[in-house]
Amino acid sequence: MTWIRRVSSAANSPIAGGRRTFFKVGEEIIMLKRRFAKGSDEIKVSFVLDQKDTRLPASVVGDFNGWNPDVDLFVRRSNGTASAVVSLQQGHTYRFRYRSDAGEWFNEEAADRYEPNSHGSTDCIVVV
Repeated sequence: MTWIRRVSSAANSPIAGGRRTFFKVGEEIIMLKRRFAKGSDEIKVSFVLDQKDTRLPASVVGDFNGWNPDVDLFVRRSNGTASAVVSLQQGHTYRFRYRSDAGEWFNEEAADRYEPNSHGSTDCIVVV
């Protein structure tokens, strides 16, 4: 099955009303989800993969954690997904990628945009 993303039309902002709904139509689920952290100016960003993704176990690495693959690991959830949640400062742009335990780097298909990196590949960009 594949999952198709439908973004709520409640707002154009990735934060305000930025709920993302997914429909089961295949094997893949890849998404970013943002929400305000209560009592803080930070945004909690959930990086989500399907539990069946063969690249798991993996982690999300980026300039927000010093590109350290041991910090933000994906955790398997009861809803059939695996996620890593990171608190990021609102109003900033961050580079990130996913890294499997086997050392494979891969990108989020629902990133806000992509930019080349100094290693000859492409980084994902998330804007919060």
